[in-house]
Amino acid sequence: MLLKLTLILKLIFTPFSKLALPKNFKILAIDNEDEKLKISQQYIRNQIEYIHSLQKISWNDIFWRKIRFVSIPRSKNRNNLDKFKWIAIRYLNLTISEELKIINLHHILYNEPHKFNIVTASNHAYNIYRENLQKFNPIHSFDHLSTIYCIIGFTSALFACFTKQQNKETGITVFTNPKSYITLKAYSKINPKKNIVIRFHDVLKTNDKQLIKKVKSNLPRIIIESYSIVDAYQNNIKYRPNGISPKFIKQCESPYRCFLYKFDGAKSESTNTPRTEPLDLINKEIHAIYNYIHPWLRSTIKDSLDSYLSYKEYCKISATAEIVIDLIRVTPSEGFSFRIPEALFLNRKIITNRIILLKEPFYDSDRIFIIGHDSLSRLKEFLEKDISPLPSKILRYYNSDLWWTKFDPY
Repeated sequence: MLLKLTLILKLIFTPFSKLALPKNFKILAIDNEDEKLKISQQYIRNQIEYIHSLQKISWNDIFWRKIRFVSIPRSKNRNNLDKFKWIAIRYLNLTISEELKIINLHHILYNEPHKFNIVTASNHAYNIYRENLQKFNPIHSFDHLSTIYCIIGFTSALFACFTKQQNKETGITVFTNPKSYITLKAYSKINPKKNIVIRFHDVLKTNDKQLIKKVKSNLPRIIIESYSIVDAYQNNIKYRPNGISPKFIKQCESPYRCFLYKFDGAKSESTNTPRTEPLDLINKEIHAIYNYIHPWLRSTIKDSLDSYLSYKEYCKISATAEIVIDLIRVTPSEGFSFRIPEALFLNRKIITNRIILLKEPFYDSDRIFIIGHDSLSRLKEFLEKDISPLPSKILRYYNSDLWWTKFDPY
């Protein structure tokens, strides 16, 4: 409690000083896939000790509070022998979760000396942006901060303004899928000369739309974008589809092919119907065209983040397929995934059920087969016809190296 209070006071009254945990803290982690662990590695990577169970942790260390955990691990990582120790750890609150939230908030609000920053709460999105926006400093944030922490951050911003400690540097900071209007307002006060962008890379929900209205009314200097052309049009904000860095994706290119197609993705969020169901007719037709094709077709739905590859590993494996599959996850109005620009820059054909691709400048029936729109009778011709690389005047719309620069096509 004392450490938490100390960090809060430092955040408010000495905001440009570094916030850190004491170096004599023994910090343990037992769950490699814990989102809080991913965030904590930004600040205390060298202080974390990784363990597999609590067998070597003594009751003396627990009762005398000599240890701390990044967070209480998920139940699947607890065995019966450890159960009573976990109860004691939870009861004594031997975690640094709350302290990490304060340090993370400070990192977001006072992120000097970096001129270009992108803040994201999803570890998966963090890894994608880190590779495709290499000019930017990625900040992995908590998905949700309690209102009290947001108010503390805003109080710190007011004190910084009152004592004339604002950051006068120019630059760009991008907040992806932000939740807190108060934090955005605090950042705007602390950094009056920085360009601020809100980027939604998921379908807009009611809370997102309310946030957009509030920002438009009270923080008009903030630019708001969406990866969905439908959400952008309906909410009168800028449309910016997903894009990638050509330099990054070219590093993942493969000189050989292991699959006709390979799809790895999350399960559908909008229905109990399997996300890969639209592929069933395609698979049946491909099997009718080509004998013994089965080993060259692969589709997998990931039920857990534990089974996800790193983004770079995924791209390298994906590049060994001749065709890229991209399927709707939530709703037909959602924006297309990063698989589409990956396919464009690698000059791969695309099979998808996204009708919205008909409106994109890269659409060509030789390049894209849309399930439910194109006749299966032309599938063989589609599979066997060669395609030429897209011209740079089209690819530039999906080149993330150009985002928020003087060459930005949007």
